Amino acid sequence: MAEILKSSGVTHLTSPPYSHESNGLAEHQNRTFKDTARTLLRQAHLPSSFWTEAVKAACQIRNRLPHSSLQGVSQYQAFFNQQPSLDHFRIFGSICYIHIPEERRPPQSTWNDRATKGIIVGYPSTTLYEYYGLTRRKFGVEHNLTIHENMFAEPRDFHSSIATAPPQSTNPDPPAPKPLYDMIVVQNAPKIVNSAVKPTDEKPTYEDAIQGPDKDKWIQAMKDEIKSIAQNQTWQLVKLPPGRKAIGVRWVLTVKRDAKGAIIKHKARLVAKGYSQQFGFDFDETYAPVVRIEHVRILFALAAFFNLPIIHLDAKNAFLHGDSDFAIYIKQPPGFENSAYSEYVLLLLKSLYGLKQASRIWYLALYDAIINLVFESSNFDPCIFISQRWNLLLAVYVDDILVMGPQVKCDEFANQLSRQFRITNQGHVSSFLGINVERRDGMILLNQIGYINRMAQRFQLESCNPTATPLDHSLPLQKADFNSKRADSTLYRELTGSLNHLAICTRPDTSLAISKLSQFNQDPTVTHNNAARRTLKYAISTKHYSIKYGGINKTLRINGYADAEWGSNLVDRKSTTGYIFMMNGGPISWTSRKQTTVALSTMEAEYMALSDAAREMLAHITFFQTISIELPPPAPVLYTDNEAAESIAKREPDYQRTKHIDIRYHFIRDHFEKGTFDVQHIPGTEQIADILTKPLPRVKHQTIVQALRLN
Repeated sequence: MAEILKSSGVTHLTSPPYSHESNGLAEHQNRTFKDTARTLLRQAHLPSSFWTEAVKAACQIRNRLPHSSLQGVSQYQAFFNQQPSLDHFRIFGSICYIHIPEERRPPQSTWNDRATKGIIVGYPSTTLYEYYGLTRRKFGVEHNLTIHENMFAEPRDFHSSIATAPPQSTNPDPPAPKPLYDMIVVQNAPKIVNSAVKPTDEKPTYEDAIQGPDKDKWIQAMKDEIKSIAQNQTWQLVKLPPGRKAIGVRWVLTVKRDAKGAIIKHKARLVAKGYSQQFGFDFDETYAPVVRIEHVRILFALAAFFNLPIIHLDAKNAFLHGDSDFAIYIKQPPGFENSAYSEYVLLLLKSLYGLKQASRIWYLALYDAIINLVFESSNFDPCIFISQRWNLLLAVYVDDILVMGPQVKCDEFANQLSRQFRITNQGHVSSFLGINVERRDGMILLNQIGYINRMAQRFQLESCNPTATPLDHSLPLQKADFNSKRADSTLYRELTGSLNHLAICTRPDTSLAISKLSQFNQDPTVTHNNAARRTLKYAISTKHYSIKYGGINKTLRINGYADAEWGSNLVDRKSTTGYIFMMNGGPISWTSRKQTTVALSTMEAEYMALSDAAREMLAHITFFQTISIELPPPAPVLYTDNEAAESIAKREPDYQRTKHIDIRYHFIRDHFEKGTFDVQHIPGTEQIADILTKPLPRVKHQTIVQALRLN
């Protein structure tokens, strides 16, 4: 393009970035086309997917209208030097009937339709029309059609999932090869919509909240939020500078509950519409770390072992504490506009919820405050802090802070931190990230009873029949084919996503089920949906299952169990890796996932699982080193029930058996020789990682659940 302009003697001027107004003529023309196309779509009841045809039609119409800059002459006439013809124009989106040529009709079609229904979407020439066929779902060009202007399609014409088949004769002809005709529509089997999801009113919109039965509570919650923002001097009322755009805000209203499901309060949060921010103009870096969930479980295991309290600190309006790093303007909050300055906007002096960089600003502010109190951040997890002076260990998850140590030191630290932020000391932790925390008989118990109850209510399974296992061990899970009945993919992903949070936090016995079911999120069938609901029924039936730390035989020894199920995936024949690590009587980390490569033997699958578990073991050992806690001798142990994999991990293997195994899996032998950890064989009947690799019968499943001390 640059060469063409240069050869033609045209100077190419570019507009500055982010200044649409400097190219006003083109922007005005674009707006005119979009407004016209939007009107055409609305009048014809067409979905937005027809926007390209509507824009082309708008352009053709615009080019044939008189133009004031051309003394009333149309642009078409000025360019082609001839009067444009308007006789062939018909109302966009009008119903039409397209003639079916005799050559395209099926045999013995005496009583079949002679035309198919469609809509007009374009004008290629003065004798041809572009149409969209409502039967074949295709675009085409035709001149032999009948148009019914001012008659438009209905929305259901674009969402029908099953084509109506022609009536069949009661005496069919002998079977014969069936040719393909244009009138035959081949589509996937219909989706089965899962309607068993109960709507919730715990997150109402602003309009619903101020008109609902709890409007007084919501209005008071919004007033409290505005009061906190004002006390924090978060913004300043100013005029919007020229060339700047104000970001919208909205109210996010939530009924807060504890881990048991009891209502704590009605909470209102003013949130900026951060999706409208522009990189480099309103924000740059956005990353903010949070503590890893396995380190939270280790913290509880340590507290049970040393019999130390863990207090829970909550930072109120956390994201309002950090200073804004860019000049950002927002609109006035709904319901709290200043009527005397309605055209004014708010300049942010502090960060605000919803901004892309808000979490990072808060983390950096909290990090500096904790470091100034003589703490050190773990090199392994930047949200774990330790202080030899305070004799405290901290874990930070956004605005929730867990503090482990002597009670006096914990309270003193909370007082020091509250001088810089609005900190609420909630005392001994009872709920954290939806996890219910209980202490009794020298043990710490973690469960999610309240979360499971809310899932049961949401998916309408409060009174379901109990189930003893999360997956049916005799049910194969395979990809959908043409004849499979589809389930609603959105609701299926909501179900598997909700279950995934449960499996990650406190329920290793459901990890395998969620790992397998999540592999079908893209195209779930009714079989997959029923299997996912069975997993939820199992969680409901066993909602009292808890991870237990402490009790009899307290120990800080780490024992890992690694297992694999060779070729278990029926789609790509990849194996499943499962491992779990125990400390102080309870699991601290676990995983169940499909291996990345196809294993050629059981030994190879087990060896790859053992190698993955070795990396997890090394991570735990390194973490304890960074927080200055020494693990008791002897070295931690990795257990496997495959003697061949154990042999390869301990000594140089036979070249022919292992020459094709990726070198990254062989590092386990290096750490074994250094004495970092030991590798030992365990009978298959004692392999608790079995629950993470394949669905088990009821008796064996319950045996492993008892070994994990979940029930």
